[in-house]
Amino acid sequence: MTHLLEIRNVSRRFGGVQAVGDVTAHVDEGELVGLIGPNGAGKTTLFNLISGFTPLSGGTVAFAGRTISGLKPNHVARLGISRTFQNLRVFPNMSVFDNVSVGAVGALPQGAFGALFGGLHRRGRDRSAEISRRTWEALEAVGLTHVAAELAANLPYGQRKYLEIARALAMRPRFLILDEPAAGLNDTETRDLAAFIKRLHGQGLTIMLVEHDMTLVMGICQRILVLASGRKIADGTPDAVRNDAAVLEAYLGVDE
Repeated sequence: MTHLLEIRNVSRRFGGVQAVGDVTAHVDEGELVGLIGPNGAGKTTLFNLISGFTPLSGGTVAFAGRTISGLKPNHVARLGISRTFQNLRVFPNMSVFDNVSVGAVGALPQGAFGALFGGLHRRGRDRSAEISRRTWEALEAVGLTHVAAELAANLPYGQRKYLEIARALAMRPRFLILDEPAAGLNDTETRDLAAFIKRLHGQGLTIMLVEHDMTLVMGICQRILVLASGRKIADGTPDAVRNDAAVLEAYLGVDE
């Protein structure tokens, strides 16, 4: 069986530190998968390895049957993988619309230069129209059309979270990676976010998320991968992971 995402024996060392060690995992088309683990478990590093932001020390990553190990992040994105970041990467002095359009531009083959300097050529006009369509579509998906002209710096924190997701959605991904999307949100905002992620998944999007809010993860994910000290220690349904002895020990120091 060919998985949408397949990670085989992936590892990453930083000097003498093994951040990720010999991790093998997969995500199938249409799944909503959580990635959890204690602080320092290697979760964000694994996301960086998948999306091309950090080179592998060993192993391979394949997407839709194609090896993507060693590809640059923009090439990975054009194949259908987009992501958000643990630390928000919005452009505060650009409008909300322009922030999201950066994602749309990055997903199109010609690149930013052609989009900005395509001049009056038919191709340039068509491309600009496509960028605009993708941007408005993503803003509508996250409910930010009413603030499209606002500077990103003026948005409250919760809306900036959705702005980052909108930029990822503007790439029209096949596989969306969310890195701690609920961090810094209050309980009401977190419940709203959970409902939003479920809606995206219900529309057919494959999603993988890192999150420390166990209520959110256990409530919406179909399957959960658990890392500890850079290694996979569990992979299963929320109920199975919740009662896994290795997971309890990693989180609570409980040795059953």
